[in-house]
Amino acid sequence: MTPTQNQSPLKHASFSYPPRPDPPQQKVHSEPIAIIGAGPVGLITAHILIRDGFSNVRVLTRDGGVGGVWLEERVYPSMMLNSIHAQFQFSHHPLPLPPNAHSTGGRLTGTDVSTYLQSFARTFLEGKIRFWCSVDQIRRGRGEGGGWVIKTHDLRTGMKEEMCVRRVVLCTGGNSTPNIPPPLSPLSASRAGFKGPVIHSSESFKRFDEIVQSVRVGRSNKPRRVLVVGGGKSAQDISAYLANQGISTTIIYEKADMFLAVPKPLPKAVRQSRLSLYLPPPPLSGTSSPSTTASEQNASDTHTEIIRLTSILAPAIELRTPVERFLHTTWLGSKIVKRTWDSFPRKSVRPSLLFPFLLPVSCAAPHFGWAQATDQLLEDMYLPSMRSGGNWLTWPFKVVSISELATLGEERRVKRQEEERRRM
Repeated sequence: MTPTQNQSPLKHASFSYPPRPDPPQQKVHSEPIAIIGAGPVGLITAHILIRDGFSNVRVLTRDGGVGGVWLEERVYPSMMLNSIHAQFQFSHHPLPLPPNAHSTGGRLTGTDVSTYLQSFARTFLEGKIRFWCSVDQIRRGRGEGGGWVIKTHDLRTGMKEEMCVRRVVLCTGGNSTPNIPPPLSPLSASRAGFKGPVIHSSESFKRFDEIVQSVRVGRSNKPRRVLVVGGGKSAQDISAYLANQGISTTIIYEKADMFLAVPKPLPKAVRQSRLSLYLPPPPLSGTSSPSTTASEQNASDTHTEIIRLTSILAPAIELRTPVERFLHTTWLGSKIVKRTWDSFPRKSVRPSLLFPFLLPVSCAAPHFGWAQATDQLLEDMYLPSMRSGGNWLTWPFKVVSISELATLGEERRVKRQEEERRRM
């Protein structure tokens, strides 16, 4: 893009990287890394990289604060999370207990999360975040050094800039850009004769006064109505909030998201354990993509469950989990494995087990498989996954705590040192 007369000239960032192939470890740690996005993932990614010795880490965000979807100005009043205290926090930065935790079961508000992320950034990332920095383009760098060139501009001053970095980490998430269907856009509404505001949910409470002003009684003495389009959590929260403020509200949707709203949370042994590994999750409405048919989704879910089962039943060089050791090292376990394999249809199931990439795999309820995903990640790094204690029988019911990951960085560091000694 060539700057016009009204645009500020490009300003090159003051930091760059040396174009050297295979630099030593000290050079690698000093090379610049850009993290795009200052939400929870961007913040913890920057902190972990700094802890691992990378000294030139920069976080870029177009917002004026940290939090992403939990940015202070995006959190609406009376917003409550389904998450419970101690489930939404980083292992080495404790989250304070919310007020009235005894009566609410420790449920968090949007303000609790927003305040927590601000505290995390102040504690660990002071001076590492560039606010109001919009990323316009990312392209490969030229020359031996390679790397990346990032074009940005300051949303307040308009100053354009190019920065050269060695690595880029994208932490922009899936909800960073508001999605308004073209038929419902402000332009389409204006062409149709609609004179009221068209506001996305991400800006609804920031523009709440505008909404109130637009629904005041006009000359016809007929109260105006607010129409909320969508059945997600934000739509339901906004509709309830407006209705409680005495504003006539209508909500329309094709599908409504399912939420578990109970006065008190389930016991920790149920909601904070690996019990879900042994209870296949039921298919939930709204979790498949719009282009996926019901038959395709059911086939995919069935295949996913088969892959889960056979990954445990299949022989492996290293038996990592208690269940695998039971099934492959005991008399009873071997009988279970043999009977299970014999029950599979040879022609229809076994080819798909040998070539699972031929069929699409997607989890019907990924939020039920968080413990399994974490265990798999730990095992992929050759770190112990059975951190909650217990034996092969009681292990699934043990409560999983975030504190189990507090030493993860040190464990990884020891593993790397061991690997370096073996290479020497």
